Amino acid sequence: MTYLALDPGGTTGWASFQPSTVRFEWGKLATDDGDADIPGHHRALWNLLEHMHGLAYPNEYLTVICEKFNYQRRDITKGIQLELISRNYIGIVELFCKQRPKSTYLFMHELGFKTFWLKSDKIKVVGWPTSQHERDALAHLLYHLTFTLKPPDERWLRQLHPGH
Repeated sequence: MTYLALDPGGTTGWASFQPSTVRFEWGKLATDDGDADIPGHHRALWNLLEHMHGLAYPNEYLTVICEKFNYQRRDITKGIQLELISRNYIGIVELFCKQRPKSTYLFMHELGFKTFWLKSDKIKVVGWPTSQHERDALAHLLYHLTFTLKPPDERWLRQLHPGH
């Protein structure tokens, strides 16, 4: 099994985990100035999915964990934080997984991963990603490994120890 978690948006954070090697990786898809080049961003996301699928297939599955897009009406005085392009990226994930054997996807609300992994700064403590987008993707991944897998895959726990 190979896991890939995505935090879709103008800058898309990603994090992956391969239990067979107990290896985590992360990164982000964006242009140098931080704004997504839309066609390039779509291609980069597709290429990332193909790469991760290639690591898993034909012997294992690729599971893509993606933050669910929820429109939330917020206090207008705090500004509007609505990234509609995220819907496009989610569509790319759905299309990719439906076209590939041994690929699946699931969506997560931001609430669970933010309260457990980010608000407590557990990710920062172990010296993992400093980019907010990468941290969000990694938090989705860790939340899935910790709480939604039945039984949880505990091989990754040793990675949480500083100095590993």
